[in-house]
Amino acid sequence: MPTELPGKMAHHRSSIVISPGLSSEGGEGEEQGQKEVDECGDYLADPALWWDPLPQPYRLIDDILQEELRELWSLLEIREEKRKEEEKTNKPIRKTEEAIMIPGLLGATRLEQLVCGEKEYLLAGLGGDSGLVSLDYKKNDLISTPMEGRVTSISAQIIQQQRQPSAAAAKRGGGGGSGGGDKNVLGGSVGGEQKEESACLLVAVSSGEGGGQILLTKDNQFYSIVELEGMDRVLKVLLSTGGNYLAVTGLVNSNDSPVLINVYSLPVDAWLQQVGGDQESYSKPSLLCSITSPPPFTHCPVNDATQIIKQFPDRPSSSLFTGVSHGLTKSYMNIRSSQFQERRKGFLPEPNEESSVVGKEIGACMSFMHYWKGQYYNLPKGLLVHWQYFSRVDVYLFQDKVKAPPTLSVPDQVYIQPYLVSSVSLSSDCSFLAIGQCPGLLSLFDLSATIGSFWGVINIAPVSITALYFVNCVPSRKAEIIVGCKDGSVVHAKWAGPGRPTITKLTEGYRVSGPVYELKQNTSLPSTITSLHGGESQLIMWDIDKGEAIGSFCLPPSYSLLSDPKGTLATGSDVTAVIAKMEDTEEVGVFSWNLSSCEALRKTWLKSDSKPSSTEKLSAGPNRNKRSVYEELLSLISTEQ
Repeated sequence: MPTELPGKMAHHRSSIVISPGLSSEGGEGEEQGQKEVDECGDYLADPALWWDPLPQPYRLIDDILQEELRELWSLLEIREEKRKEEEKTNKPIRKTEEAIMIPGLLGATRLEQLVCGEKEYLLAGLGGDSGLVSLDYKKNDLISTPMEGRVTSISAQIIQQQRQPSAAAAKRGGGGGSGGGDKNVLGGSVGGEQKEESACLLVAVSSGEGGGQILLTKDNQFYSIVELEGMDRVLKVLLSTGGNYLAVTGLVNSNDSPVLINVYSLPVDAWLQQVGGDQESYSKPSLLCSITSPPPFTHCPVNDATQIIKQFPDRPSSSLFTGVSHGLTKSYMNIRSSQFQERRKGFLPEPNEESSVVGKEIGACMSFMHYWKGQYYNLPKGLLVHWQYFSRVDVYLFQDKVKAPPTLSVPDQVYIQPYLVSSVSLSSDCSFLAIGQCPGLLSLFDLSATIGSFWGVINIAPVSITALYFVNCVPSRKAEIIVGCKDGSVVHAKWAGPGRPTITKLTEGYRVSGPVYELKQNTSLPSTITSLHGGESQLIMWDIDKGEAIGSFCLPPSYSLLSDPKGTLATGSDVTAVIAKMEDTEEVGVFSWNLSSCEALRKTWLKSDSKPSSTEKLSAGPNRNKRSVYEELLSLISTEQ
């Protein structure tokens, strides 16, 4: 008799001891049990019988085991099929081409991109004392200026002028000047007979040690116009459209002081005439108002609020600022959760477990900025939105001066939950305000009405909202929002009016990595949105009209996003750029993708089922070399739309 039994028979050997046929009692049960033992003994003694059907009761035990194994195997097969099905459904987003590092932008900390006609600028703030760099893609010109400390915030506007050269200007042009100023005042010739359009960059920048300053470009050079004073530490700068106003957020005296917002009126026209001269001769900005940010809650002492400032010194609060509003006649809202918490209890879902982790969620609370060309409105009023991490949002409206604090009584239905405010965004015409909160709640307010209108609140996701973006460039889309969440999901929400919007989860069916840090819109393709994700450092382009992913850009394998990636993504008409660091050496650089060179993206953009292939049109025709691929691409897009 063998000592060890092969395979499943080893299990049945031990089963003899627990056989239900064996009994300690005498009589018939004992005889039956002995008979079964004898049968089993004969069975085990002959190896030739091992794989034959087992005698009773072991045959029953074997059947049970086999059935359990079949059920288990069936479950495994179902799970495997489900996994394969998910792999088919949650397909990876097709990657296009890898990025190319832009030379001369090592150590970058912040990016800003501006497009104006044929000009497209990428502004990069650098670490150390390297300062600020401007790169003109079209001309491949790079200019820089040194600054003290690490750049923490950049805001820029392209200032254009159409002018008729005068005799005095021609005389000044012949008199010589520094930096080639005899030929150009703002880069255009002064000797012609026709009006000329010239452009320069107006840049406000803040740095860790040096506070902040305002600069202008002329003759391919930066000129420092004025230093920002009145604050010990500048945290954020934000120019209005056209560059006539500047909002500066910072601290006075020490980190223990409350947050201060200064709003300045900038004499841009005078600066344009003075640029290139001595800094002392420049006109000074005039301070319109100073707003001291109050504690987050009425019952919260100032010291509790400043703990947040100490922990996250670069992002204690944020401001959204545009130079033109929709013609409101009152200051808008001052929302305090303590006023509504009891009265509106039960109006919205309770916060889940994710939202209670305050320490982790605060790090994801960032700001969003948008600049808008205000030619559609002629009311020179400013709208300033200030928010803190707690459930408090203040909206200030002003023409000559800011009314602080706002005095408009809030209607009963205008309400946000007493959860952390994680993201805020204004529509392009300042008529809508969106507020995202940490449990994934999105509230929309219509600011164009005489009385603030609450359009509703929706639960986007079970995690916090980390990025909001109003779809711009199309007037009918002013109540259309792209929402990015902590779990990496990207949602497209459209409102036709007050009530529940139409929701499309763009990431449904795709595998995405990490939270959404930023959302940016392509300048030449309004329906194309780029999302910046953590985890695997994905940059995904979405066609929001089709509700699908166009493609994904990838960094080189040894590079990853910065630990603070907000403000590191820039998109223009033809180029997308992002700041990344090498994991081993901590070397930081700027990587870019040329969109017009991505054949796969062009095919997707121009795909049409009802018309001949646009890709064929691109490659056909004898005169194709007379126009650039990019110009032809834009022409085809406008034709097909």
